[in-house]
Amino acid sequence: MDFFRGDSQDVLDRYYQCAKHFSFSTIVRITSDTPLIDPRITDQVITKFDPSKYDYVCNTQPRTFPQGTETEVFSFSSLEYIWNKATLPSEREHVTPYFYTHSEKFRILNIENSENISHLRWCIDVENDLKLVKIFVNGIKNRPILTNDILQFLKKNPEVFELNKGHIINEGYFKSLKEDEEFQKKQ
Repeated sequence: MDFFRGDSQDVLDRYYQCAKHFSFSTIVRITSDTPLIDPRITDQVITKFDPSKYDYVCNTQPRTFPQGTETEVFSFSSLEYIWNKATLPSEREHVTPYFYTHSEKFRILNIENSENISHLRWCIDVENDLKLVKIFVNGIKNRPILTNDILQFLKKNPEVFELNKGHIINEGYFKSLKEDEEFQKKQ
């Protein structure tokens, strides 16, 4: 199995070095804390990506899908550009913020859900998130588990979602933004 290891702190560098090592021209980013990624949503994002029209296609800017369904697609040339330009800790740790914090420099397309259900989340950041995902995996028989399967399960079992309801969306990114402030003070 081919694999690539890189810097554990500078995730942007790891993405760039991996893409360069394997000569990738297009990168599809799905994070490891989203085990219930919906392939239909991912396919929507991938299908819309055309490097002659867009530098970055996602389903998070603005967010209308649940957290745990994030998909981002971008070209190697765009990745290389942000790899060269990004200096803030948040930009290096979280890979793609440079795209949307400097949106005037990029051709960006956001895929939106027909209904805003961004208040829902099934990514894994804390122990209760893992408990919730295990409930979905054990309670939903369809494979792969799709967003609609989870929504139907939650309609029948609304108490289940209380497990991680209070968790702050993008907590790690907000922590990185505070690190950006410290970084900028030192510059």
